[in-house]
Amino acid sequence: MVEIAFQYDPTPEDKWVRCENPSYIHEEIEKLPHFLVLESQESTEEAPKGRRVFCPYHHVMEDVAEIRRGRVVSAAGCVLDGLVAMETYQNKGQSHLWGFYWVSRHHGRSVNGVLVPFRWRIFQRETQGPLNIACDVAEIHQGHYQETGKFRQWHCFSFSADVGKRKQYITRRMRNSVDPSTAWTQETGIRVPEIVLETSLELLREGTKLATGIKPSVLSRMKGLDRVTAYIERPFDLNIVFLKQFLREFIGRDFDGLFPYDCKDNYRIVCRLLAIDPPKSLRKAYSFNPYSVVWYTLFRQWGVKDVNLMQKFFYLDRRLAGVPLGEFYYDKTTGRVKWDDEKSRWDTGRKWQALEHLCARMLEKKGEKGFLHWLHKISTTEEMQPWQWDLILAFHRYEDVLSEDLKRILVRDGLTQYVHDQIGWEVTAHSQKLAEIRLLYPPHIMAYECNINGYSFRLVKDTHTLRHAGLLLQNCVATYRDNVVRHHSTIVTVRHQGQYVACIELKPENTVVQALGPKNQRLSGETLQVCRYWARLKKLGVATNHLALCEDSPPDLEQAAVEEIPHKETAAEMSAAEDFPPDADEALEHLSEAARNGDKIAAEETERLKRFMDDKMTRQDLEMLWSLQRVRRIVQTMQDMAEE
Repeated sequence: MVEIAFQYDPTPEDKWVRCENPSYIHEEIEKLPHFLVLESQESTEEAPKGRRVFCPYHHVMEDVAEIRRGRVVSAAGCVLDGLVAMETYQNKGQSHLWGFYWVSRHHGRSVNGVLVPFRWRIFQRETQGPLNIACDVAEIHQGHYQETGKFRQWHCFSFSADVGKRKQYITRRMRNSVDPSTAWTQETGIRVPEIVLETSLELLREGTKLATGIKPSVLSRMKGLDRVTAYIERPFDLNIVFLKQFLREFIGRDFDGLFPYDCKDNYRIVCRLLAIDPPKSLRKAYSFNPYSVVWYTLFRQWGVKDVNLMQKFFYLDRRLAGVPLGEFYYDKTTGRVKWDDEKSRWDTGRKWQALEHLCARMLEKKGEKGFLHWLHKISTTEEMQPWQWDLILAFHRYEDVLSEDLKRILVRDGLTQYVHDQIGWEVTAHSQKLAEIRLLYPPHIMAYECNINGYSFRLVKDTHTLRHAGLLLQNCVATYRDNVVRHHSTIVTVRHQGQYVACIELKPENTVVQALGPKNQRLSGETLQVCRYWARLKKLGVATNHLALCEDSPPDLEQAAVEEIPHKETAAEMSAAEDFPPDADEALEHLSEAARNGDKIAAEETERLKRFMDDKMTRQDLEMLWSLQRVRRIVQTMQDMAEE
């Protein structure tokens, strides 16, 4: 029987180690002494910079004088022996969630606070039996802990793997009363320590040896619990499991038929499917990183030929310029690699098209060596910033109207804030020449408009207003023209005393993704207060830290003077609703017929609708398009009558 436990050791390498105290292995977590050390990266009156722990003897937070495995010594001389966890945070005053922003790599997420692992355990009754991995996690609310030294509650998240039955079981958590339950590894974001993964895989390999007579080698450097789950599926080549998405059009529903359970040379099958004859170095790289195949296929697609320059990419297993490598797939029809995130298919398709366009330009202007140096730099960055994606998308859409000087600066300097700002200015100037398009919104979007404490929240009603707001706010919102027309983004401007003070972008899921002030500055003071109140009032999701309170921010508003703006349906909206077609095909038929009868506006909208349908547009897109077409026809009719 195997029973192992691991505890956190902050010295000297900040890692997890095996427990040597027998009680730490067998006792229930609630019965063991445990202490959480909070490390603040910023100094405030409430929480000075440094490490602090709640002292159970004095019932207050005390500075930490010494910390090591299983022991914390406070500045007051109190010795605290037990399981220790340490989390780092930045104090943010009264944050919308917990009053702080966690930056440590150990914790996970929770609705009511943060999930902090205190102990990992591995249990296996028989060598060929199920292997159980469990994590004892405390749910922490910082303010409550600092006052009482108590945690909200304990959780035990577990994972069970059975090599013989090729099955796995995992604890699931409910997101909320609406969303379905998800695996705790996805919902909480807790990372499994490498020592736990390595120990688990070694035990699983021993079980495979007893069952088959062969102990598989595991060279894969893939991270997280996915490495263990992949081993359960394919112990002799777990890397092929990570390529399921990439090879999905070849696999279909017959993964076992294409890649048999006991196959030890799946690499050769992969090369045959992709019709590639790669260098020997790729086979070696595949043993460690399955995504090396994705890199090679992409480079071949882009026309990169120097294998020596490719080598360093073969061992990158996370992202290509901000795009997760696990979200790519090979399109058999076109013979090209594409990006497909099921959560936002249209958005990712558009981003990938723009990124490929930029890569082609960089390769053309910088040559293979310069291009790959630039690509490696942005691919080893943790994540692309939203403004960098704005830059890439704007360059793809407006390259023809950008100055040659700006293009040269982009090639030379890359995705810098300066290039982003200059593209915004040039596109804003160009948009003066484009025809104005009015924008219509459904009632639930119109309800976003209101006045709060003298601040007015208004939707952008036409594309000229978008350009005007961009000029006054000195940002790149004018480059969002296509997104706004297609209703893939909704822009809300905020004005106070007649001046633009903020610009907010929402996605169709009623989620705030950007909220910035003039010159893309972070919101602060009363403006931040009111914008946070508006987001809560309208029950909007927030997928950005732009609305997080800063250290010097005033507290959240508990009450405010709110004036709702009643929405009155226009004649165009009512007319559009009366005869709106039930689907895209019928809309296309209506428009095509009108175009054949000489309706120029219908002809324009026919081509627009065809492009939208190619992009897999949503029902909301179609409704907005049809409304827009109706408005244009009504306006044209009124103009004709005026001329007569």
